[in-house]
Order: sequence, then structure tokens, then C-alpha cells
Amino acid sequence: MIKTSLVALATVAAFAGVAVPAMADTNDDSDNSYVRDAQIAQIELRQQGVPASSVDEWNGLWRAFVVNDDGTQSMKFFDKTTLAPITL
Repeated sequence: MIKTSLVALATVAAFAGVAVPAMADTNDDSDNSYVRDAQIAQIELRQQGVPASSVDEWNGLWRAFVVNDDGTQSMKFFDKTTLAPITL
């Protein structure tokens, strides 16, 4: 029923000369993958008990800004694949 209605609507629009907007692909992986990956890394670190306030990529590692017990922040580095802590 719905499919028939959509086909009929498209046919009417085509004959009436009405432009039907195309559905644009809004998933641009080149722009959003970095941000999405960093957000996922932050969530996974938090699930492991690391109180990361933000995460970004740094020289092939994840750099996390971690809230310490006294409220200060420090930088800690993690492997991008395993999220294992890295000491530099």
C-alpha cells in the first residue's frame, strides 16, 4: 500500500514537472570517523574505569585527559587498538 502510494506520488510529481529532492548521503566518513572513533575510545576507557574527560589522537595513540582523585587533570596515553596504557 505505502509502496504503491510512493510510486504514484513520484509519477504525479514527474508529470507535473515538480522537482523531487534526492536523498543525500549525510554519512561522510572522511569527516566524522575521527570524532566518532575518539568518542568510542572515551566511552570504552570510562567502562574500564578510566575517568577520561576527553580523548583525541596523538602520534598513533589515544591521548586522554583524565580527572585525578584530587580533581586535577593529567594526560595519559593508550594503545589505539587495545586501549592498554602506554608510558612515554
